[in-house]
Parts: sequence; C-alpha cells; structure tokens
Amino acid sequence: MSDRLCLQLLFEARIPVRSRRGVCQATILYYLHNKEAVSNYIADWLEWSHRMQEEQRRNPPPVVIKLKKLIAEKEAMKKPQENDSQISAG
Repeated sequence: MSDRLCLQLLFEARIPVRSRRGVCQATILYYLHNKEAVSNYIADWLEWSHRMQEEQRRNPPPVVIKLKKLIAEKEAMKKPQENDSQISAG
C-alpha cells in the first residue's frame, strides 16, 4: 500500500480502529529505522510546497485574478452605499 493511500485511509477513517493502530506502529517503526530519509523527504516536500505557493502568488491562475477583481468591484460598490448612509444620518 502506498504511503499516500495509507495516510488517506487512515485520516478518512476507512481503516478499522484496531488496524489503524498497526498502521501507526508500522509508520513509527519505519521512521525510527529511516529517520534521515524521512526527514530529507519531508524537508524536500516542504521546500517544494513553499516554492509552488510563491510561484502561484507571483503568477496566479486566471480564475484567481478574476475572483480578486470581482471582490474589489464588490468592495468598491459598498463604499458609496456606506457614504450615502453616513450623509443621511448626518
């Protein structure tokens, strides 16, 4: 069973509780015997994920640009309404 599938099954509670205990023990045992490899894997994954987040921040997908534009337009429409209500109350 792949690590990803194993974790997915574990976190989605698709493995019975008594089996989860065995999966967790196997995971911990693997880590204890392969600390350096696991630590390197996690460090590489974190570095990659940070790079991808930064890349997406610098070059957002078209849908994100469109959503930001719609949000800005909605906020701009709220401001005149707020000013009108302050003028009427004043």
